[in-house]
Amino acid sequence: MLPEAKQAAREAMELSGNPSSIHAHGRRVRDLLDVAREALADRLRCAFAEVVFTSGATESANHALLGLALAHQHGKRRRILASAIEHPCVLQLAPVLQQLGFRLETVPVSRDGVCDPEAWAERLSDDVLAAAIQHANNEVGTIQPVREVAELARGVGAAVFVDAVQTMFEAWTVDDLGADLVALSGHKIGGPAGVGALYVRAGTRLNALIRGGSQERERRGGTENVPGIAGFGAAVRVLLRNAGGLREARAAARDAFLRRLATVLPGPWTPTVPLDGVLSGHAHLLFPGVDAERLLIAMDLLGVSASAGSACSAGSIDPSPVLLAMGLDPETARSGVRFTFGWSSTPEEAEWAADRVAEAHRRVAGSRRG
Repeated sequence: MLPEAKQAAREAMELSGNPSSIHAHGRRVRDLLDVAREALADRLRCAFAEVVFTSGATESANHALLGLALAHQHGKRRRILASAIEHPCVLQLAPVLQQLGFRLETVPVSRDGVCDPEAWAERLSDDVLAAAIQHANNEVGTIQPVREVAELARGVGAAVFVDAVQTMFEAWTVDDLGADLVALSGHKIGGPAGVGALYVRAGTRLNALIRGGSQERERRGGTENVPGIAGFGAAVRVLLRNAGGLREARAAARDAFLRRLATVLPGPWTPTVPLDGVLSGHAHLLFPGVDAERLLIAMDLLGVSASAGSACSAGSIDPSPVLLAMGLDPETARSGVRFTFGWSSTPEEAEWAADRVAEAHRRVAGSRRG
């Protein structure tokens, strides 16, 4: 977490009072929510009332797509399109949407993990309720042509939902994206975990999922997570002041990692996608012939935390759905590892990590040959 976010969350925890109460204690807490909401509105370039606080991006995505479906149950638009590499918080809504009478369909991506607007154009029609597309993929980091897809979707009258969790460090506004709904997350920008937001464009028909109170303008019932929201707002204010510096720090660490890895482990790895089209803090690599899960365990023992983007189920390891959707075969997909770098990462730490990755690879590759 950013120091400013920690401090704001700590200070909020010292206050008593419910933000929905009209007494002085409640009004002081309400002020913290207003300050945080104003920061988000400034970042997104939207109206204050268009920001809804949630428990995180997963809830935001659920609220966006299920809320749209509930608000349009009696309409003729029964299809929802999503890219084939969307986060599970979107793709795993398919059975729930089906119960509500809607069909979630996926649109394929290229081998480089990028959506093709022409593929969207072929599938969009006047029976599509919404188009769901990530601004950047959470696993391989590829930045998507959101604006082009949004214009196509708007052309047939569909709503546009954008998962922008990974890109708050980048320079964009909700109008730049062409979005009606945007999901955001606090911990991706140095704020607390367990807090997020949903941008809802004025006039968008969206039913509440969590009921039981009039909070968030009756869009989300329940007492707000004031310390989390205060920390989130503080992180956003830092972002407003220094987005470029934070982004450059991530890029410097990532690039130092790759340069060092190329020196200490030449040959047995390759970038999964071209790195000139990905987020500044992402490096997704393939290690042919090496199982990513074994490599992750070896790296963890040496002090390096990374991700394979795969899931464990009943003792078996499934290859990443994102990599499979990109056209990789299961064996190759099982060799993929995601390395990500944050605002606090330094080139020196990144080089240290590269040395440990090389050592972990030698151990795993040696044991496999043995």
